Amino acid sequence: MNIEFLIIALIIGKSVDWILQTRHQAENKTTSFKVLFEHSLTYALYTTSIPVLIVGITNLFIIIYLFVMLLITHILIDDRRLVKYIMSKKEIKPEDMSKSFLWLQIGIDQRLHELVILVMALSI
Repeated sequence: MNIEFLIIALIIGKSVDWILQTRHQAENKTTSFKVLFEHSLTYALYTTSIPVLIVGITNLFIIIYLFVMLLITHILIDDRRLVKYIMSKKEIKPEDMSKSFLWLQIGIDQRLHELVILVMALSI
């Protein structure tokens, strides 16, 4: 496991996901694939490039793997269907998922992003 990559990617990923996401993206990423893709592309670019530069990863295959996996998984997670599926397994009804369970949705979303980064750190 690449612990250095793990720590840096977790910090950068959290920062980028919150700080660089515009209000427009936050409000529209579940209804517009273009908006979701723009947000996910920004996330993947920063969450790949900064840790790669700091850790000193030079293998192009690994860099492309990290970028593509972060991009695809971010799209899948931020689409919210996976988060809503997990919530439904806890018997939370769709009509209850909007405001009253917003923080639970965010928590599940963040844990999934962390899991992706952990798996990636284990694989490089």
